[in-house]
Amino acid sequence: MSEPTALPEQAPDVGAGRADSPERPGALLRAAREAKGLHIGALAVALKVPVRKLEALEADRLSELPDMVFARGLAASVCRALNIPDAPILAKLPQRLVPRLSVEDAGLRASYRVKGQRTEASLAGQLLRLPGIAVLALLVAGLVMVFFPFHQVLQSQDDVAAVPLETPSAAPLNPPAEARPQLADTPASGAGAAALPGTPPASALALVEGPASRSGLLVLQARGLSWVEVTDAKGVVQLRKHLSQGDVHGFSAALPMSVVLGNADMMSVQIRGVNFDLTASTKDKVARFEVK
Repeated sequence: MSEPTALPEQAPDVGAGRADSPERPGALLRAAREAKGLHIGALAVALKVPVRKLEALEADRLSELPDMVFARGLAASVCRALNIPDAPILAKLPQRLVPRLSVEDAGLRASYRVKGQRTEASLAGQLLRLPGIAVLALLVAGLVMVFFPFHQVLQSQDDVAAVPLETPSAAPLNPPAEARPQLADTPASGAGAAALPGTPPASALALVEGPASRSGLLVLQARGLSWVEVTDAKGVVQLRKHLSQGDVHGFSAALPMSVVLGNADMMSVQIRGVNFDLTASTKDKVARFEVK
């Protein structure tokens, strides 16, 4: 009876294991961020990186990041943003990813080639080679010259050049005096104030630039430094940015609208003209609610 063959041990996956273990660097970064009361979306906006990359780093799924140089640089940037030392975090991150070896990758499905064996190229493959393409182009050019001689092309061009072009009579630059409309009983001040066609009045421009952002089903006003993210029913992000004191934004998108507010105690919310209390929707200085 033959002895059982031992399979080679697989290299450990850096991203495997419990992502919420307190000893892992991602768990330490997540705990530090939550202690600061900072939402992962706000941190992603501040670092100018996608949210999914921060989520992969905090979940210790390092295999989803481009490489370990990127992962270590991102971890150092997060530490600087959270104002915490980066040495303990970087010490727990590996220098490089260890590739995983799977026995299933080298099975009966693996292709092989016998030494000295030559694969015969198909006719289509031979035609697609460079000499075949050149021969085919010459053949097509010869057929065109046989069935459509060059002198016919020249003759058709001469015929087109011989046809005179009819030029329309030039319209008078100045229309007759009797054709001009006369403005009767119009004050001089009214003529000076007449607006050009297609130019909206100044009051219309003021409405577009000013009160449009201060009205709507939902109105957000910042009393201090905060951030906001508003998404409509179709999943379209209406606004995602940091706000300063005095910033006001109004929304009338498709309902329901999902709203996330960071540093919620610095925000004032009105829904359909009525003040909305954020106390019940706030946790760790982050408020989440829907406008239906």
